[in-house]
Amino acid sequence: MNKYNNIIVEKVAIGECGLDSTSSFSFELQLTLFKMQLRLAAQLNLPVVLHGRGIESFNLMFNELKLHLNPTHRIHWHCINPKSDLNVITAFLNYFKNSYIGLNCSIFSHDDFESQTLFHKWLVSVENIIYKIILETDFPFLKPSILESKQYNPISASKVHREVMKIHKNKLEKLNGGPIGQNYEEMKSKLIHNISSYTLTQTEERLLCRGWDFCIEDNIKNFLDFETGLELNAMKIQSHCHESVYHLICRKIHNASQQLMSTSKHKKIRNLSDEELVALKSLKSNKSIVICKADK
Repeated sequence: MNKYNNIIVEKVAIGECGLDSTSSFSFELQLTLFKMQLRLAAQLNLPVVLHGRGIESFNLMFNELKLHLNPTHRIHWHCINPKSDLNVITAFLNYFKNSYIGLNCSIFSHDDFESQTLFHKWLVSVENIIYKIILETDFPFLKPSILESKQYNPISASKVHREVMKIHKNKLEKLNGGPIGQNYEEMKSKLIHNISSYTLTQTEERLLCRGWDFCIEDNIKNFLDFETGLELNAMKIQSHCHESVYHLICRKIHNASQQLMSTSKHKKIRNLSDEELVALKSLKSNKSIVICKADK
């Protein structure tokens, strides 16, 4: 690499570089060039812009990245979509702390509904993914079939933004049982109608606010919903603390949730607090009241 010592660097990154299964050049040759580019990026401390095409290319690229670059290197993996190896991309985001993924109109895949659905689920499962996304147009190379030629221009990045935010909003609203931002004090008057002389405690009200379909689980059935639920609650403190502190809290919550999910596979857990469990037993044993669905 000594021959590069006298290079005057005026560029801001190395790339796009990577592996392409549709190329007429062999993987061996591509891999040789890719290694050279990564070594150059490491020596010059320049960010790397990646592009992998073909499901088999992702793991090979990730392995080379780990060999040649340190975990703090700045990397942008371009054009992530439903055809990408999402397991590798998840590992990539976790390993390289200054890594980002690029999303463009290739995320709209109407010819493969199953892959599209899996991609949407993945998009809301990765910790703090919103902070890891770079919106791309890739104009004019990736015009999606749902857009006419005159519609596809650099402004179409806004369509990608709307789609990503819609995916997250739908997921959060589903977990929240309604619009994001609703709280117990506002909802209890709409969810609970106490026409008896019995005065509910605050804990009993909070328990009943969980809804008629709430089910006490002794282990975690849906790990994706569980983790996203924790992230939803973490969002409530975002406006009350510094960004770096918020990210630290999110990381600790993520680590704790991973440990809890691992534990739940072998040990029964409750999704009620001790107070709520006492309140539940109290309501069940109270023969003077009847709890039922509202008829209107």
